[in-house]
Amino acid sequence: MPECKITLYQASRDELLSSDNALAPIIKENHSFFLRLCESVNEVTLTILKRLDSVLNPDSKATFTQYHRKEKSSLSTLSMFRYPKQETLDVGVGHNKHTDLGTLTFLLCEQWGLQVLSDSPSGWQFVAPKPGRAIINVGDTLRFLSGNRLRSAVHRVTPVHELQLYDRFSIAYFLRAEDNAMFKATKDRTVSAKSWHDEKFDVFRQTHDEQARDSVLTGGMEFNEEIVI
Repeated sequence: MPECKITLYQASRDELLSSDNALAPIIKENHSFFLRLCESVNEVTLTILKRLDSVLNPDSKATFTQYHRKEKSSLSTLSMFRYPKQETLDVGVGHNKHTDLGTLTFLLCEQWGLQVLSDSPSGWQFVAPKPGRAIINVGDTLRFLSGNRLRSAVHRVTPVHELQLYDRFSIAYFLRAEDNAMFKATKDRTVSAKSWHDEKFDVFRQTHDEQARDSVLTGGMEFNEEIVI
């Protein structure tokens, strides 16, 4: 089944801070609101990162936060998505299995549909949306920076029933490392945060058959519906 996810609005933190002319009209009209939202969630994710530093890197000069300096350019992005309802099974829906390419994802959603792949025999499991709660995903960059101590979340969006009978909406903030931050990715390659972003987005544009032959989409974490790292 082909996926179908519509990006309603999207803006990088850098674009919001600079009031970029390329911003969508709705974002321009409500710029102060979107900027406050973006900066608030950015602080939340950085706070989580600092706490992880205090536990995993207490005596090290190489910390996670040093790759996320506020004054440096990054592709941290605030996005709003819609997954359209289906009239027939011929219409694509959801989002194919993947790991997020950044550091941490802050996700708000009120509807069911998100699944995470467990390394237990239970396999795919729905993540329950809970009022007043956000879902936090570890992304590829944090996995690489932590030397696999933290693992990327392999996840997808799929209908709860055979057909998705209603539009599904979500808001996500993707905290991403500085563009020039360097780390060791899959296949022992040293890449920059921006080059990993661009490489993975190219894979997202491929067909499902092509994606299945490339481990980049799931960050090398998954093979044949099983966690391998």
